[in-house]
Amino acid sequence: MKKRSVLLSVVLLLLMLATSTCIDSFKPKLKDYQPFLVVEALVTDEEASNYVTISRTIEDPYDKPEKVTEATVEIKDDLGNITTLDEVSKGKYRTDSLTFRGMPGRSYTLYIRTKEGREFESEPCILNEGRDIDSMYFTRGSHPVDGGIVNVPGADLFIDSKGPSDSKYFRWTYEEWWKFRTPNPKTHEYINSRNIIEIPLRNVTCWKKNSSGEIIIQSTDEGTSGEFVKKPVLFVPAEKSDRLLIQYSIHLKQYAISKREYEFWQQMKMITESGGDIFDKQPFRVIGNIHSITGQQIIFWVFSRWQVSKRSNYTLQEAKSTR
Repeated sequence: MKKRSVLLSVVLLLLMLATSTCIDSFKPKLKDYQPFLVVEALVTDEEASNYVTISRTIEDPYDKPEKVTEATVEIKDDLGNITTLDEVSKGKYRTDSLTFRGMPGRSYTLYIRTKEGREFESEPCILNEGRDIDSMYFTRGSHPVDGGIVNVPGADLFIDSKGPSDSKYFRWTYEEWWKFRTPNPKTHEYINSRNIIEIPLRNVTCWKKNSSGEIIIQSTDEGTSGEFVKKPVLFVPAEKSDRLLIQYSIHLKQYAISKREYEFWQQMKMITESGGDIFDKQPFRVIGNIHSITGQQIIFWVFSRWQVSKRSNYTLQEAKSTR
């Protein structure tokens, strides 16, 4: 009986150790915390408005970023032209598409003056002459997803892009929409055993929208044409997504970027796509290309950037399901 009691105690102890955790949440207390300016801006030669978003970093990760309002935001080119942006919402500034459009070969500089009088300026950036996307198409494929070993079937999206370009560095973003049916829609409402009301089916078919979150970049080798043939851009797993069930549409944008911007996105990719274990690379500071011109000691952190790109758009609609 004593042996059984000892054995039972050992089993209970092992269960307690197995269910306990050795990882505790840690929230460091920062002394003399100083917020940093965060600038996100993009200028292209597209016949559309360009946007600059300005905010400040926050100490508590659960708080919302502070928007920088009432700032003076200007875009200056190498010919001395100055375009002033309008604040269309808190911290978001926009150019007028009728009066400003980026021109390939022209150099642009971003200037910011906050309402407190602090001034910031970017490095001059040249808008590179890019090239168009010739075609975009889907093929059946399979890839491991979520770190898995077993391949999952789905659809691979490829592009072809040929022709001359001033840049050897490219980036892609996309927006996608897809049609789906609501699973198990409510058809009856139960009031009591004698009153069961039938509900007309409404909004059974809906649309979803998603914007690209991953960083898709590529550099071409020196001495080559830099053309892309069957360049993989996106994989849609058929069994882990409802995107390929009825109707699917994607709008892809291709940017010809500078080497400076390519290096920025490459570092961002290293940070954001780590697995999160102890053997991953430690987070490091990624500095953008904007500096203070009024003497403030300020460091621009991860999302600070100012880029000028040549954009090429391509839309593929009503892609058939590969299932």
